[in-house]
Amino acid sequence: MKNDPEVLIAALTIPVIGFEHLSLEQRVNRDIILACAAHDDEDFYRLLPANLQNDETLCLEMLKAGYYYPKSILDTMPSLLNSREAILGIAKIRLEDSSSDPVPDIISRCRFRDDREVMLAACEDRPELVRYATERLQSDRDFIIAVLNRSKQWDAIWHTTEEFQSENIDVVLKALELCDPCYVNLPGLVEHFAQGIWEHQSIVLTFLNMGAPVLFKLGSHSSLLDNAELVRIAVHTSPSELQYASRRLKGDRDFILSLVKSVGRSLVHAECHLRNDDDILLAAVADTPGALVDCFGSDSNEDFESVVCFASRVRSKLEQHETYMRVFLSGISVSRPHHPPSVRCHLPLLDRGIETSVAFKKLIACFAGIPITKELHLLRKASLNLRKLGY
Repeated sequence: MKNDPEVLIAALTIPVIGFEHLSLEQRVNRDIILACAAHDDEDFYRLLPANLQNDETLCLEMLKAGYYYPKSILDTMPSLLNSREAILGIAKIRLEDSSSDPVPDIISRCRFRDDREVMLAACEDRPELVRYATERLQSDRDFIIAVLNRSKQWDAIWHTTEEFQSENIDVVLKALELCDPCYVNLPGLVEHFAQGIWEHQSIVLTFLNMGAPVLFKLGSHSSLLDNAELVRIAVHTSPSELQYASRRLKGDRDFILSLVKSVGRSLVHAECHLRNDDDILLAAVADTPGALVDCFGSDSNEDFESVVCFASRVRSKLEQHETYMRVFLSGISVSRPHHPPSVRCHLPLLDRGIETSVAFKKLIACFAGIPITKELHLLRKASLNLRKLGY
């Protein structure tokens, strides 16, 4: 059975033995050679007898079978570089170690770079080889979609023309869906794309959701820079994105106030009069002490005095709340006979039950300008951050 060609071919297809283990008689058997070419991952071409190494028909069949080391054959028989069948066989080679992959170099030198079938086969596991395709294929919408579908990788879109990208936004979006931002140089990716794609809100939102700041790519007159929700998403990606927003948004008090509550460091890019607005500055500093450093980080006396005055106003409001709670409304909301006088309510009108008493307290606090609830929470956070900065 050991000398039975059919048994050997079956064994080679598993594989359990390699070409180097065959006898000289078996090494000249064409069926066995082709079985090795299809399944053996060793470069056995140099082990063939000289007459077989120069047998163009056999070499062609080996390449069509997907021989892992086509360069060995092409070095001996460069004419096969002009054989479509040979190149198609080479294009279908699949190797786990891309560093030793011979396909890119061969594809770059062959004359079948305008052949859809050859290039699709080559790009199935190597979408970056689209760069070797002719300009006609690089601009072929169906070809690029086919490469994206087969490879399940985004790289093909990288090598298309700017005109193609601008005219095929849906294809660009499809490619970006396949892109894992954890393994991609996002700034490089952003810079690569055609300028024409940035007027499409769907493209901008896709990049922002990937974590890539892109508002700088939009023209200064782009209507998207006046889109409050889009700018909000962009600022959450990077606080510096606010600098590219429209002047209207940067001067919109309500918009900036809502923004700095969660992205305090964006305040530095708001209009100047808003950076000195106590409510906005309080919300920004409560979110992060860095907001104060960004807005008043210079060594000028004016900036120092501004921060000192702001810190003083924060402390003053907190002291107002403490005075209100400890002096004006000391005690419990509803008095009980068994409680000592020191913890009973001093205002009989407030002794109307828990809910009524709480409502009275809030009403008095609002009338007197005493910070409570959300404002009090912001003041306490801002005070803590100010202490971290030494104020």
